[in-house]
Amino acid sequence: MNPQTFDRKDRPQLEGPRPGFGAVMQSAIAKVAAVAIGALMLAGAIAVSIVVFAGVLVAVVAAGLYVWWKVRKIRKQIEAQQSEPSARWHGDVIEGEVIREHRNDGSARR
Repeated sequence: MNPQTFDRKDRPQLEGPRPGFGAVMQSAIAKVAAVAIGALMLAGAIAVSIVVFAGVLVAVVAAGLYVWWKVRKIRKQIEAQQSEPSARWHGDVIEGEVIREHRNDGSARR
């Protein structure tokens, strides 16, 4: 076939009857059904995402409460240890510096 001589009658055509009123109605019903199904799927996806978000939120809050409770318990233990006198320390702690002078004969003078 030469592209310059290509005509409409040379195009391949589908055999069979042309769509009538019934086919147009089925097409309209299919479009409405497709929109309805799409809307239901969107609503379902939103519902599932809300449930997943709520589950993750509950898990995060539960983990936070667990950590807070454990830290609270540890904090109480630390406060109890600080309030009772320790067996190692008696009296006040005095801060200071030590200066050492080194002699040539190997002994240190304080």
